[in-house]
Amino acid sequence: MKSRKSRIYTPAFAIFFVWVAPSFFSQAAFAAKIIAVEKARVEEPAADSGYTLMDRVEEAVEPLRALEYTAAMGFGSSGFQGALTIGYLLGPYVVLDTTGFYSRESDETRGFNLRSGINTDLTLRLGRRTGIMVPFGGTGVGFERWDQNLTEGLTDGVNAPISKRDDNATVSQFVGLAFRLTPNTQLKLTSRWVTWLDNPPLDLASRFESKLSRRERRMDLGVGVIF
Repeated sequence: MKSRKSRIYTPAFAIFFVWVAPSFFSQAAFAAKIIAVEKARVEEPAADSGYTLMDRVEEAVEPLRALEYTAAMGFGSSGFQGALTIGYLLGPYVVLDTTGFYSRESDETRGFNLRSGINTDLTLRLGRRTGIMVPFGGTGVGFERWDQNLTEGLTDGVNAPISKRDDNATVSQFVGLAFRLTPNTQLKLTSRWVTWLDNPPLDLASRFESKLSRRERRMDLGVGVIF
C-alpha cells in the first residue's frame, strides 16, 4: 500500500508537469498546422507570396528556442543512467526542468535492475545562462518505476527467477555547475539527492535480501544546448 506522502506528491508532480506541457505542445501543433496549410490540406486566406513555408515554420518554432536541452550520463546506487532534460525559462535566473531518465544495473551472477522515470524540477541559477561558470541548485518531485530480476545465486530450493516490479514517487534536491563551452553549448555537472517516499527498490548486490537506502545520491555529467 502506498504511503500518504506518495499519494500527496504524485498528484502534485502531475500538476507541476502539466503547467509547462500545454505551452510546448501548442507550439508543436501550430507548426504542424502551418505545414498542413502549405500542402493545401486545410483552408486559409491567401498570404503574401513572399512569405515562404520556411518563414512560417521559423515563426512557429521560435518560442521553442527559449528552451534548454541537456543530454547527460551519470551513476547512482543502481548503476549507470542516461537522461534527457528540457528546460523552460521562467525568468533570467529561474528554469522549470523536466527530465526523463533510464538506468540499468546488470550482474552476470545475480540478474539485472532496470529503472526509469521522470522528474520536474524548479532550478535557480546564480547568474545568467550565458555566463562562463554558473552555479545552480533546486528541488523537484518525480516518479520512478523499476523492474528487477534475480536469476542466479538464489536460496537453496528456489529454482525460478525472482522478479519484482514497482513504482514510487520521489522528491529531490540538487546542486551543480554549468560551464560555457560556446555561446550555444554548456557542460553541466550535477549532484542530486533523491528520496523515495515509499519503499525503495530491492538491492541487487544483496540478492534482494535488503532494500536500497531510502535516500540516494546521484552524479551526472551532461552537455546542454541553448538556442
